Amino acid sequence: ANLSAMLAESDSGAFLATSTLRLLCVVTSERSTKVENLVPQICTLALDEIAPCAQQEAHMADLLPPFLRFTQTMFEHQFKAFVAKQQGSVGLANLNFASSGGGGGGLGVKPTSPMGPVALAAQAAASPSMFRDGAETLFRRFMQMLAAIIEVETMPPSIVREALSVFDHLNQKHNIFNLGVFKTELTAQLLRVLMQALLSHTHAMLEDEMHRLLYALAMSDMQGFFYSFLPTLVAPQLTASWTPDTDLGTFTRHARDFLDNVRAAGQSGS
Repeated sequence: ANLSAMLAESDSGAFLATSTLRLLCVVTSERSTKVENLVPQICTLALDEIAPCAQQEAHMADLLPPFLRFTQTMFEHQFKAFVAKQQGSVGLANLNFASSGGGGGGLGVKPTSPMGPVALAAQAAASPSMFRDGAETLFRRFMQMLAAIIEVETMPPSIVREALSVFDHLNQKHNIFNLGVFKTELTAQLLRVLMQALLSHTHAMLEDEMHRLLYALAMSDMQGFFYSFLPTLVAPQLTASWTPDTDLGTFTRHARDFLDNVRAAGQSGS
C-alpha cells in the first residue's frame, strides 16, 4: 500500500513516514560518494511519497518537523550532489545554469542602475556554481515547499519558525541566495511570501525572524530588491523613503515603516 493509503487507515503510516525521515537524516549526514549518488533517489522518495502526506492538514504536525530536519540535514551535508563549483572568476550574473528555465519573476537589475558597493561585494564573494543535471528541479521543489509552509496562515508557529530557520541556515552555510535559481525565480517568490505575511501580521510572533530573512534576501541583490522588486508591489511614492541600508537594524526599522505606510494607504483607499 502507498503511504497516503496507510495514513488514511491507521497511525502506522505516520510512524513509517517519520521513521523513514529519521533514517534519511542519518544516511544523508554521511559524506561519501555512495550517499551522494543516492541523493536523487532520496529526494524523489521524500518529495513524491512523503511531502504530499506531510502537507495534508491532518498530518502536518507529525510529519513536517521531521521533514524540515531532513531537508536541512541533506542540503547541509550533500550540497555537492546538487551544485558543483566551477573554476574561474566569472560572476554569477554571467553564468548559464543547467536546467534553468526562462520563467519566473526575476529580480533583474536594471541596466541603468549602477552597482553599489554592497552588490559588488556580494557578487565578488559568490563562488561560480552550476547545478548538476536534474538537480535544479529537485532543489527548487524543496525551496518552494519551505516557502509554502511560511505562507499558510494556520500553520503552527513552531513549524514556520523551523522553515525560516532552514532558509537562514542553508544560506549561511552555502550562500543559497546567490544561486542562479534564486536570482531568477525563487528570491522574488520568497520575498512576496514574506512581505505578505509581514503586511497582514500572519505569524506575528515570528516577525523578527521574517525581517532577518527579508534582510538576507535583500542583501543578496540590494539593487534588485529596491529598484526592481519593490516597485512591482506598490506605488513609487511609498518606496521613496526606504533607502538601501546595509545594517540589519536600520533595514528592519525602515521595513516596518514601509509596511505601516502600505497598510495606511490601503485603508485610506478602501
